[in-house]
Amino acid sequence: MNAHLFRHLAAYIFLRQHPGEFETVRVLLGHKSIRTTVSFYCAIEQEDAFRRYDALLDSYRQEDAP
Repeated sequence: MNAHLFRHLAAYIFLRQHPGEFETVRVLLGHKSIRTTVSFYCAIEQEDAFRRYDALLDSYRQEDAP
């Protein structure tokens, strides 16, 4: 694993554990602009949102099951 991939993985893991903490990741990675950080890592937020929504729908389905 090269240094660039390690940085990306570290940011990904951090954001999975701390959703929305883009400013922290920006500082850790040394990005000058929050836009840079968000543009690279906003897909993580979208993934998590879909995952939470799917879990909510599953819970409703289980409530309605006989």
